[in-house]
Amino acid sequence: MRHFFRAGEVLPMLKTIKIFSALLSILCLVSMFSLSAQTPRQDSGANGLFTRESTTDSLRRNLLDVETAISKKRYSDTRLRVKYPYIDFKRYPFYIYNVDTTKIGYIRKGETIPDRILDMPLRMLNMPNGQTTTTLRELSNQEFLVLDLWAEYCAPCIKSMDKWEALYPKIKNKMQVVGVVNDAEYKGIVKVHERHWTRPQIIGPTAPILARYFTLYGGVGPSIWIKNGKLFGRTSSKPVDPDYIFRILEGKLDHIPDFINWDLDNQIQ
Repeated sequence: MRHFFRAGEVLPMLKTIKIFSALLSILCLVSMFSLSAQTPRQDSGANGLFTRESTTDSLRRNLLDVETAISKKRYSDTRLRVKYPYIDFKRYPFYIYNVDTTKIGYIRKGETIPDRILDMPLRMLNMPNGQTTTTLRELSNQEFLVLDLWAEYCAPCIKSMDKWEALYPKIKNKMQVVGVVNDAEYKGIVKVHERHWTRPQIIGPTAPILARYFTLYGGVGPSIWIKNGKLFGRTSSKPVDPDYIFRILEGKLDHIPDFINWDLDNQIQ
């Protein structure tokens, strides 16, 4: 029997078999290299096990150009002066602040909060001793410091602040609770007045900087938990049984439970 190979060339059976064997070996090698290239490394993040942060992302997260990161726009307060006669609009002008996110990075759970953030001067409302400025370091006078991010337009955020206000007498020996007004400054005064809040409130341009740094998106809703100068975690504003708070303060729980956890990685994805 004769076999034909390319352009009608006639080859003996043995030579044909050797050629086909060689071609088969080459195809196997190509296939192996192809599969190797497609198989994700464990640190690539493709299999969801672990993501090694790139140098670019690490640099972006560590940006803390707080002096130039904020822009502001002033709005008319003529009608507000009539509606809220108890507010000094010269002291608390109607500004809306915006953060340049290319100048402020963000933090992940478990990381140490840099001195740049801990010692950043904060403008305050409702401080018990009448202070008008402080820092996160000074506010961290208990085992935990909770920053509750809110804005007037976010109804669940307002209810979250109400919740912390109600809980505070029971947790004050281990936890400091402070509101962060990611909104116009005067709205902080309005809510403190209308809802009889007693907890201090961070206002002004540093409020949106903190919101950006601790949530990536600079939004409202989550509560930021700080312990020993590190980000302990974040909790969402959804209404749940606060028993988990007491379990954490009693040392029976060393993390924020999944049902209330506000996960930054999920927000990024």
